[in-house]
Amino acid sequence: MLREYALTPQVFSSSAFENTEVRRLALRLLEPELIGGAGVVRNLADGKWEAATWAEVGPNDILGDKFLRALLARGKVRSFAPATGPFGTEAEWIGLAEADNAERPLRGVICSPAAPATNNPLVSDVRSLDQCDWWTDHTNITNWALKRSFVDYRKFFEPLFVYSKEVMFVDQYLDPTEPSYAEFRQLLKFLHFRNRHCRVSIQRGSHKRDHGPRPHEISKDEWKDRFQPLADFSGHSFELVLRRQPDAYLVTEISPHERFFVSNLALLSTTNGFDTGIGMMTVTLLNRASALEHRRFFERTYGVGVQTVTFVPKASEGKTESVT
Repeated sequence: MLREYALTPQVFSSSAFENTEVRRLALRLLEPELIGGAGVVRNLADGKWEAATWAEVGPNDILGDKFLRALLARGKVRSFAPATGPFGTEAEWIGLAEADNAERPLRGVICSPAAPATNNPLVSDVRSLDQCDWWTDHTNITNWALKRSFVDYRKFFEPLFVYSKEVMFVDQYLDPTEPSYAEFRQLLKFLHFRNRHCRVSIQRGSHKRDHGPRPHEISKDEWKDRFQPLADFSGHSFELVLRRQPDAYLVTEISPHERFFVSNLALLSTTNGFDTGIGMMTVTLLNRASALEHRRFFERTYGVGVQTVTFVPKASEGKTESVT
């Protein structure tokens, strides 16, 4: 659902454009997709792209500085692969992006007006993006059907894992000790492999439904026993948020039985939890207003009916979990 691009650092250089107004219009063309939309930017050469881009912007370039800071502040830039050759000239950056694309496909490569001509349809001058299908054809798909398998979950969520600063798995019944959730630990381990700095929250009900007629609330110590192995296996720290029904839901119309994947980039509802099994799971992108309402609720991890337990892998420098 995210669209990943590569930009040469020279796109941010004032000297690459005929005049200030042409540059202003070019950067404005990028804003809806890269600042406010689903577009993200690959930080080429294992992050060296960012340093090279700052060098192109320069200390007194207000326009370039504002645009680059907006990209970084929104978490729209992430590194992917180490440098595979020389980089410095714009042609070398384009070549590096093309090599990266062979390993992991990009939506497109955007260069400055000063870049050398190329016949590669993947590469476009920033002024000519309106002639590129990969830029103009932004079909707004809002529903996806996934098999309820680790393979499909990994493939679908990987871009969000890579680019998100924070994610929340909201699933009333998520319990890594249950057989149907056994592969969730693989999913969290994959997230850790792709983005070890991502802040993770797992939100579920404080009651446990066993084989009896009614669910019952269990102690924090038991929750710690159930979830600590998940942190140890994945290597990733996370916060477990326990919400008691109905107390924790008195101030919202959100049902405790709804399931969501929440990140700083998107909020998705799911027809099933993050367990595996037969059948399909439908994932739906919420609109901006609804996403904002839901995110505010799930970010509230205090108050009546809410408890939190923070888990840290036991191998992480001897740290232990803290409980609030």
